[in-house]
Amino acid sequence: MKTNLLISTFLIALPLSASLLAAAPDHRPGPGMMLERMDTDGDGQITRTEYETAHGTRFSAMDTNNDGALTADEMNKMRQTKREEMRQRRFDRMDTDGNGQISEEEFNTQGSEMFSSMDANQDGTVSQSEIENWRPMKMGHRQP
Repeated sequence: MKTNLLISTFLIALPLSASLLAAAPDHRPGPGMMLERMDTDGDGQITRTEYETAHGTRFSAMDTNNDGALTADEMNKMRQTKREEMRQRRFDRMDTDGNGQISEEEFNTQGSEMFSSMDANQDGTVSQSEIENWRPMKMGHRQP
């Protein structure tokens, strides 16, 4: 009973956690997204030049008044934009029929898929270690 309550609470809270994860200081996407974004020559590797170019582009995008320095307000605006983009991507993934609304069926399907992805050994239950090792959670709570 306690396990069912924990899992139910987790599944209900997960949509909110995506928003909280997006609030991380610089909204770091996963490793695959980093490679996709920075590997400009498509060779499957990021060179120092590609990294520095992408980093400079990000700075320029954040420096909205083009004064060569970032204010806290500029950084906060970028974070807010990233949070909004993440929320919209999540909504779009859940809105599988593209009608601008998430039905109960779409919501439940997403939750069922999430449970299955957490249940690493596919035994129909999710243990504490499976929750701790679940990839999306590890991305949001990086270990040093």
